[in-house]
Amino acid sequence: MLRWIIRKLSIRGKIIAITMITSLVAVVVACALFIWYDVDSFKKKMKEVSDKVSELTVQIVDGEEKALVARVSYQDGIAELHLDDATAPASAAVK
Repeated sequence: MLRWIIRKLSIRGKIIAITMITSLVAVVVACALFIWYDVDSFKKKMKEVSDKVSELTVQIVDGEEKALVARVSYQDGIAELHLDDATAPASAAVK
């Protein structure tokens, strides 16, 4: 069937068909390369964003840990002050 169509075409038609097929292949290859490049650059960008987010998350957790340690130290200091105040009148009354 294809050979019959090719035989039926004139030289001008064959040249146009070859040019059209070549152009079509070139456009398809170019589109495939653009899509591949976009997907690859998207993956790299997402990896960079993911790395930044994980780094910032670690920094936030470290900051929260320091704040929690400071809070616990503060509460321990307050508790010691309350204990000193509670034992002071009892020791004064014993004397």
